[in-house]
Amino acid sequence: MQALKLCWIMLILAGFVHACGVRAAFQDTPETPWGHTATPAPTPRATSFVQGIASWYCRAGVSVCHSAYPPESMSAAACTDLRAAIGPGWRGKVVNVDNRRGTVIRVMLVDWCASTDKLIDLYASAFSAIAPLSLGVSRVEVSW
Repeated sequence: MQALKLCWIMLILAGFVHACGVRAAFQDTPETPWGHTATPAPTPRATSFVQGIASWYCRAGVSVCHSAYPPESMSAAACTDLRAAIGPGWRGKVVNVDNRRGTVIRVMLVDWCASTDKLIDLYASAFSAIAPLSLGVSRVEVSW
């Protein structure tokens, strides 16, 4: 019983380093005080996401773009539900947009969109990477 308590104490003190044969957030490499080795675990995948409709805007000669970002940039406007989901730090955040058919793009949120029907308004250059512009809209999952 005492060995088990010691094992748990070592596990807690080691910050979930592979102690007592348990492996968690670290893998072998640099030495720890217990003679084990540790490296940080791989960067976790995005844990927050929302699903909804993406549309497009900002096509040179067709529609208005944000003045600081050229039409060919991978930029987007966050609509009401996306801004609410991300919170106050949404502007400038880079998000993944997954068309749920095998294509994921990364865009920076540089503008806002007042729509409550759509989730994200992509620049035409970004939208065309996940669906033809002629569709106008596409179902997506946005994660960060």
